[in-house]
Amino acid sequence: MLIQAVHILKKLITLNNKLLRILQNKPYKFPVKDLYLNFNTLAIPELHIQQLLILTHKFLHHRHLLPNAFANYFTVNSAIHSYNTRVRENLHLDSVSKNYGKRTVKYKASTMWNQLPSSLKEFSSVKYFSNKLKKFLQTVEIDTSDSTF
Repeated sequence: MLIQAVHILKKLITLNNKLLRILQNKPYKFPVKDLYLNFNTLAIPELHIQQLLILTHKFLHHRHLLPNAFANYFTVNSAIHSYNTRVRENLHLDSVSKNYGKRTVKYKASTMWNQLPSSLKEFSSVKYFSNKLKKFLQTVEIDTSDSTF
């Protein structure tokens, strides 16, 4: 099932890239990142990352905007222990024994949130955070094989 989903997603990404190339009348060798920059949008893997990080931002800054199912979804390290460490305000990563656990929304979103620059994490407005996050995702190189950056 997962292999089939990955195959379908790769076909969708390829089709999306072809569509952007045609709409912009660009040659085959034109950099894909520039295709998305020209339309001020993000590629499908980056859109996924953006949505996970917006969910996390809403949890930390605007919990009332989320359904009740997300009331206790993430845990901040400071809720686990009272030690004054550098990662005190990061999200707690539950230990996972299999790669399946690393693909869960909770684990991926927590890992990505912890890797964000603190300057981005501090914005309280969802709209402002989304705009700044989009600019960040457009400029940083992201390894989408494990969704970290």
